[in-house]
Amino acid sequence: MILLLSMNSVGLKSGAGSWQMSAGILVLFAATGIQALRVDYFSPLDHNGLYHLATMIGVLFLYVGRKEN
Repeated sequence: MILLLSMNSVGLKSGAGSWQMSAGILVLFAATGIQALRVDYFSPLDHNGLYHLATMIGVLFLYVGRKEN
């Protein structure tokens, strides 16, 4: 994931990268941090529910940021 993030970031200048893909990867990293830190600030969602919600948003960014040939 870190390699994909770095390659997308480098490719942004030449048009080969995707900012949506980079944002999706960063959201997925944030989701992992939320679950690992056991963030429990939102009443109906515990750390696992919040992780899954953030992961869905991250995967949406990955889908939107794909490059078609």
